[in-house]
Amino acid sequence: MTHVLLVSHGKLAEGLLDTLSLFAKDSVSDVLAIGLRDGEDVSSFSQRAEKELIPSIREDERLIVLADIVGGSPLTTVSDLLNREGLLDRTIVIGGMNLSTALTVLLQKDGLDHQSLVSTALTEGKAALQELKLLESDEDEEDL
Repeated sequence: MTHVLLVSHGKLAEGLLDTLSLFAKDSVSDVLAIGLRDGEDVSSFSQRAEKELIPSIREDERLIVLADIVGGSPLTTVSDLLNREGLLDRTIVIGGMNLSTALTVLLQKDGLDHQSLVSTALTEGKAALQELKLLESDEDEEDL
C-alpha cells in the first residue's frame, strides 16, 4: 500500500483532501492531510504530525508527500520527522501541489514505479496551470 501525505500551511491540505474525495471517494482512505495552523510553532506542529501521521504508516508501505511549498516549514518539518522515523528512504516528495498533481498521484500511486509516478504527476500538475483567455464574440453573434 502507498500512503499519500498532503502537507501545507493552513487548511490547504485538508481542503485538497476534501476535494479529492469528490473525484475519487473510494481512493482517499490512503490519504492523510495535515497543515501548519495559524500561530502554531514548528515544534508543536512536529509533535502533532508525529501523533497524527506516524501511527497510520506501516513498515512495508511507501509514502508520497505532496506539499504546498518546497522549503516551507510544514514540508521541512514532516521531512525531518520521516527521516527520524526511518521512513524517508521510501518516500517520494513533491512540492507545489495542486489538484491535478494530487489526483494523478492518488489514482496512479500503486500502478507506476517511482520515476514514472513522479514524471507523470509533475507533467499533469504543470499542464493544469494555464491562463484562461476568453474569446471575444462577433457582434453578429451577440444579436442571436
